Parts: sequence; structure tokens; C-alpha cells
Amino acid sequence: MNKRNALNLGLLAGVVALGLITWLEPGHKPKPKPPKLTALKPAQVQDIRIVRAKGKDIALKRVDDGWQMQAPVTAPANDWQVQSLLRVAKTESLSATPASGLDLATYGLDKPAARLYLNKLELDFGNRTPLDDRRYVLIGNTIHTIQDVAYYHLIGRYTRYIDTRLLPQHAKIEGLTLPGMKLTLDKGKWELQPKPARYSADAVSRLVEAWQYASGLSVAPYTKVKHGAKKDEEVQVRLAGEKAPLVFRIVARKPDLILARPDLGIEYHLPQDQAKKMMTLTADIATTKAAVAAKPRGTGARTP
Repeated sequence: MNKRNALNLGLLAGVVALGLITWLEPGHKPKPKPPKLTALKPAQVQDIRIVRAKGKDIALKRVDDGWQMQAPVTAPANDWQVQSLLRVAKTESLSATPASGLDLATYGLDKPAARLYLNKLELDFGNRTPLDDRRYVLIGNTIHTIQDVAYYHLIGRYTRYIDTRLLPQHAKIEGLTLPGMKLTLDKGKWELQPKPARYSADAVSRLVEAWQYASGLSVAPYTKVKHGAKKDEEVQVRLAGEKAPLVFRIVARKPDLILARPDLGIEYHLPQDQAKKMMTLTADIATTKAAVAAKPRGTGARTP
């Protein structure tokens, strides 16, 4: 090691030593972390309710395999959105002020735009703070300020809290009825009606898997407006252990595929490339090549 490097290492060691001395000097205490907004742990929350001044109220309940929306419709819940609500319980309270004697209207807390209930704990969300863009939250008789993140989840459309997957996570398809085609699982093999002239087991598996794992780009309220789809065109999916099939009404095929669940009052929006895999028995490449190779050449074909 040359003298220059040794000098640099010595200076660095000196700086580190001075920093430690300053940090560990008698009487010096690290700045405490802000307290949490609530004492609740996310795992303790079993019920969530959102009451809004505008828009439908939302009720969510923890079930064995995740979360379920119970109002305004009954449907599997979007886990990512639910987790964003659970994180509110452990967000930091950046300030806390007793509410007694204060005019709640000044903070937008006399008529909150949104109320969040975690189990029975009520959190009222008011205005943003004028200087640092935090959000006022009233819990009991205390006004807190927090980072302004959760509020926009609370006032969004209720359909954001619905799982974008078309089928339940562990569901098994036993029957699939598409326009012009019916697939039935019989003793482990798929039977097609009417049976195409050429198809492969792989092509059938791809079609069923496309439905098994289908997930929309978004979920929206069912508008009952047709967008180029034929009247009363629908898809029925029969699941193992269920007496009645799930019915999806085809609202649109282009530019995106829109499939509605009239019983839930919602519709799923899917991209066109995904729509092709779900609505048609795509030709198997190997089968197609074999068919072309076996086709006899015409007598009038040109030769080089």
C-alpha cells in the first residue's frame, strides 16, 4: 500500500470515529420513530368496511382462502387492494392532536368523505393539510395526520376491490360451452360437440387453460350495453362440485373482449390476444403442417 492510500484510509477512519463519538456521546438519544396509527395488526383484521359520501359502500370479510367482497356485490376480493387497506392500520401517525374543542369542519372531519372500519375501529378521513399534503384522520377523540396514500383507495370505484380473475382460484373446469362449441370432461378426456374435422388434444387443453387462468385487465359495473356482440351470446363454465354453471354474457368482442356476469352486476375487460385463446380452438402448428404436407399437389402446379 502506498503512502497516499494509507493517508486516505487514515482520514476515513478518523471521520468514522468522530461520527461514532458524536452519536454515542452522553445524553444523545436517537430520534424516536413516529407511533403507529392503530394498535391493530393486519392479521387481526377480519372485517373491513368503507363508507363513502359518494359511491356505494364496500364490505369485505376474511375467509379461509383470502378475502370476499360482501357488498355491494358478492365476489372474490382483489387481494392487492385489500392489503392496501390493511396497511393503514400500521401506517405512521405523524402528529396527534386532541379533537376536543376543535371545529371538525376545519379539517373536513364533520362530514368525512370516507370512513374506514377495521373490525369495529372507525377511522374518519378528512381534508389534506395545507402545507405538507398530509391527510387528517380522526380516531376516537384524536386527530392524526398521515401520509396521503390510503385516501384514494377509499374513494375509488368498488369494482377495484373485485378479483380480476374470472374463476375462483382453485376451481376445476368440467364443462365449457362456447358459441358453436361444447366441451365436456368425460373420464379424464375432453369430448367436443360438434367434433371438428381436425383438432389436437393440446389445442383443447390450451383452450381450457385459457379459461382456467383467465384474468381481466379491469372490472367494471355491468352496463348492459352491447358493443357489436350478437344478442344473448354467452359462455357457460361448469365447475367441479357446483350444480349450476357460471354464465358469462358476451358484451363485446372488439376491440377488447368484454364478458359480463349479470348475476354479480359486473363485467370483465380482456385484451384481444387473450380473447382469441378463450373463444376459439386454435389450430395446433404441428397438426397444421402435417395436414399441408399430406395434401396432394394439383396437376396444374408450376415447376421451376
